[in-house]
Amino acid sequence: MSRPLRRTAVVAAALAIISGGYMAIDAIHRFVVGDFLLIGGQLGPWAVLVGAVGIDPLAMGPVFLVIGVAQVVAASLLLLRRPWGDMLVLALAVGTLWYLLFGTISSMIQITLIVASRRGRVPIDQP
Repeated sequence: MSRPLRRTAVVAAALAIISGGYMAIDAIHRFVVGDFLLIGGQLGPWAVLVGAVGIDPLAMGPVFLVIGVAQVVAASLLLLRRPWGDMLVLALAVGTLWYLLFGTISSMIQITLIVASRRGRVPIDQP
């Protein structure tokens, strides 16, 4: 019987599913309705950041969909104990630090938890 998954990994996966799920839903909303989900009638703070680098925030729908689905898949792989699931969650968390404000906080927590869950892990000997 295998050891239970560390709680840090489970929490990191849950955050990735929440963040990624929201991004995917937001992208689908953009495709169907023509705009992202608005908070107080405005896009989130991320829109200012991507606009500052010359990207139209409304053109981010496909990016949100790909990143959101990738986060959910990566978290699922982590929960299924695939050896590279944690590294995918970590890579996507680093890649979504720009998604201000909730995404940034979620990503920082995921990074911290994945690093913490990898501490003390004994590498598997290869034949």
